[in-house]
Amino acid sequence: MPTFCFRLVFRFNRAIGSDLGETSLRTELCPHPLKLKARTGTLRTTHGLAIESCGYSSEEEARLFGSRILNAMLIGGIVRRVGVDFGIGKRRAQYSNAVKQAVAKTGATLREEVDGLDVYADEQVVFIATAGHIVAWADVEDINNLINSQEHYAKDFSEPQKIAAGLLNDSLFEVSTDAAFILRISAVEALCPQATASPEYISLASALRDSIPATISEDTRQAMVRLLQRDALRQSVRSAYMSKFRRLLGAQKANQFDKLYSQRSKFLHEGLHRGRLLDAANAALDLAQELLLSDIESGA
Repeated sequence: MPTFCFRLVFRFNRAIGSDLGETSLRTELCPHPLKLKARTGTLRTTHGLAIESCGYSSEEEARLFGSRILNAMLIGGIVRRVGVDFGIGKRRAQYSNAVKQAVAKTGATLREEVDGLDVYADEQVVFIATAGHIVAWADVEDINNLINSQEHYAKDFSEPQKIAAGLLNDSLFEVSTDAAFILRISAVEALCPQATASPEYISLASALRDSIPATISEDTRQAMVRLLQRDALRQSVRSAYMSKFRRLLGAQKANQFDKLYSQRSKFLHEGLHRGRLLDAANAALDLAQELLLSDIESGA
């Protein structure tokens, strides 16, 4: 019976201070050993890292434990403020059949790299990666801590939770403070889907549409009708995030985020506070992290 492996390809916004090409990691989240590998060169010089683990009895089992490691690292990146990026699961370079056949003659199988989680049969597999560089420094132990410090969150995430966690980690890479602020606000929006409006709200919107004066211009009338029709279908963005914050974190945190969202709107629509959003970006990260962790805990 063949066994299976999982492989996680990711970016880390630090470089690992080691001249090894690979090293072992320690965790109780997996029944089989983990290896941290450089995609190219050494851990110090590589552009991108990979975590591999083999010995799983099925593809499903390998995917389960690979997902646990990925999710623990996503939360660890946010909590430890270091940033980890698993991409969106797409394959990197594609190789022609001729190239694959040439590699197969050596007894190995050439496999395209996948950003994020990949699962495959445990055989002689070759990955070909391109080179690059990372400039900030870290240690192998930082990857261990990234996995193990948040093992409580090594569980299945909903799609909104995955999106929010990815956006928060993206905001920890080298981007402007303004961009980080917008990413962190957007992460909260991802966690707060707009629910269908209540029957009472729909009835009120209908009554308001019927009461639009006949004397106003047709363009204004149509704009108001479209607005009322849209709002009658689902709750507003503000109502969605206020409800979520109040339910999970209380009214005080809801009001804190409401002020940040107001800053976001003024920045996007009026250009206010451009280049002066550091405090707001830090506050948004704290609130978004707290909401995400509470959302995961609640099983939402």
